[in-house]
Amino acid sequence: MSPTQMMAEEDGGGGESDTDERSHATVSAGLLLTRIREGSSDPEIVVILCCADSWELPKGRLEATDQGDKIRRAFVEMSEEAGILLEPPQVTPSRVAVQRYNTRYGAKSVHWYHYHLQPGQADQLCKR
Repeated sequence: MSPTQMMAEEDGGGGESDTDERSHATVSAGLLLTRIREGSSDPEIVVILCCADSWELPKGRLEATDQGDKIRRAFVEMSEEAGILLEPPQVTPSRVAVQRYNTRYGAKSVHWYHYHLQPGQADQLCKR
């Protein structure tokens, strides 16, 4: 993401449907999940292999059942796409930015959140 694609977001977790009313953009949410492995000082970031040569951060379009809750959607996508089970009420993610861009289907805005796993927490979160 370039700095020109990123904008600070004033709205928290809710308030928008799956379309941004101001720009008619599709609204998505994603989670930047990090941890520091024991004995290391560098953070690791969860990414998923999308295609044979494309890595992405888990994200997805808001659905009607989300009732505008972007944080909830970010955690659902982490579970669905990466197999990591986190419940939004148990964590308070940091708001990172909103990435706005155009796709072949139209405008899109992705609301990015960050959550850092505590030591030992990662071992309990993967789907079995």
